[in-house]
Amino acid sequence: MGISVSGKRQYEKCQRAFFHERVMKHAQDADFVTPLYFNFGRAAHACLEAFEYDCNAMKTEKIFDICKENGIENEYDAARVGVAVRTYFAHWPTTKVMSVEGWLETEFFHGRYDAITKDEKGYWILENKFYSQISRELGVELTGDLQLCSYATEAKSIAQKLSLDGPLIGAKYRVTTKNSQTIGGKRSQYDGPLDFLKRGKNGHALELEMLFKEMAIGTVQMDMRMTCAEIDLKGDSESLFEQNLEQCVWNQKRDEACPFFSRCHDGKTYTESLKGTP
Repeated sequence: MGISVSGKRQYEKCQRAFFHERVMKHAQDADFVTPLYFNFGRAAHACLEAFEYDCNAMKTEKIFDICKENGIENEYDAARVGVAVRTYFAHWPTTKVMSVEGWLETEFFHGRYDAITKDEKGYWILENKFYSQISRELGVELTGDLQLCSYATEAKSIAQKLSLDGPLIGAKYRVTTKNSQTIGGKRSQYDGPLDFLKRGKNGHALELEMLFKEMAIGTVQMDMRMTCAEIDLKGDSESLFEQNLEQCVWNQKRDEACPFFSRCHDGKTYTESLKGTP
């Protein structure tokens, strides 16, 4: 079987949630709402592609349109996406992109890479991430990152498929932090979403270059083999997939819960479980 990066992370957080979504493909609870930051990432990526990684092509109206297409209706939230995209372009005004949105499927992994880019060193896979903050451990974590190691194992075939005139030597991992000024009353200092997009403070950005030859590919592949074998052995027996009840409500402050909350709580969805509580 193959597994995506998000699937492996889900399995590690709560095996029962993985079972409901990835094994049985159960429908999500009817009142489940996709968290904003999921849509935020999709919208920000879509903006970079729409503007072809060129700051001169960035258009305000297009940003708002893309956000709506990706489930972001609130214009302040759309403006926040715009600030993140502007932050990205402030650090990388233009990027020579050879190919966008490629699909990768190996024995144990499937997923998409953002783009292929080229500089004086050679060809790279480009990965763009939009986070709330940059982890100090990021560099160490990336040496054994499942997604990047999967790119490394398929680097030769990707280069051949795209007819590149040289090898893929590694991955450029770009992280842009989000502006948090739209939370609560801080919105009041702006004269609307457009003013926030114009004056909102840029976040931070960091680029790490990971050479494929320096990555712990063998260790990651073994870990994936063991994870996939474990899942296969459990089959479709729900009782064999462990529950992590702490993940049922994974952000109670914002009323965000597991999309399969009802299946572990006597049929009650998260919203229904809140009724009657003070």
